[in-house]
Amino acid sequence: MPNLDWPSKSRRTPERAVLIKDSIIYPGGRGYPAGPVRDRLLLGDNLEIMAALMPEYEARVDLIYADPPFFTNRKFAARIGRGEDSRKPDQWALAEGYPDSWSNLDSYLDFLYQRLILMHQLLKPNGTLYLHLDWHANSYARLLLDEIFGAHRFLNEIVWAYHGPSPIRSAFNRKHDTLLVYAKGDGHTFNAD
Repeated sequence: MPNLDWPSKSRRTPERAVLIKDSIIYPGGRGYPAGPVRDRLLLGDNLEIMAALMPEYEARVDLIYADPPFFTNRKFAARIGRGEDSRKPDQWALAEGYPDSWSNLDSYLDFLYQRLILMHQLLKPNGTLYLHLDWHANSYARLLLDEIFGAHRFLNEIVWAYHGPSPIRSAFNRKHDTLLVYAKGDGHTFNAD
């Protein structure tokens, strides 16, 4: 099976984030019955967060849905507040969101590869990964996932088509995202409903 290679490709041991228990999220404002609290909101670089979670969660996660930057080479704003009219984006209060800009493809692949390795390690033997990307990076990610999980562990490619106007006038509109689905091993869970 072919591998995707670039000059700086290597498996690295990431720095672990220091996890600080600041808040616990309780849906509806009610506390959970006695037992471990499972719903936590963790803020930080997911590479460092996953590395910090490894001692407690390695090979214990059923499903990971990842929506990384798409290699668009753009900077994105974050909407602040609630209840704004979604049809009037010019009235939204905005703050700096996240940059999806890279010096080159190699730096993006380094970013993605390190995270996919940790996601694979966090999954249970029958766990499943759903990786959400678009046309900018999905073909590269598929090769990386084939290498990490094995091409025989590819379950499906889900195409999420969306509607609305497009500024593209020199080619067919790019009106879909892709979810690549891989199982770590046999016996993965799939609920058709």
